[in-house]
Amino acid sequence: MSAALLLGVLPAGRMPEVIRLARDLLPSTYGVEAYARTFAPHPDWALVLADLGVCAGVGVVSLAVATRAYRRAAVR
Repeated sequence: MSAALLLGVLPAGRMPEVIRLARDLLPSTYGVEAYARTFAPHPDWALVLADLGVCAGVGVVSLAVATRAYRRAAVR
């Protein structure tokens, strides 16, 4: 599946429901939507910050999981 479908390049309204749900699970979608919202005439900064918060949260969780996996692998 093309990344363009899932990263917010194509409008979500034109996608099948299953693809739209998969798109909403990807943290990169939130980053692209936050970036796109900043170009609006009057951006809703609360939504931009919420989208960036999702990206930051996924980053923190990913870093924690990677750190734990590395520590477990280093002990063995």
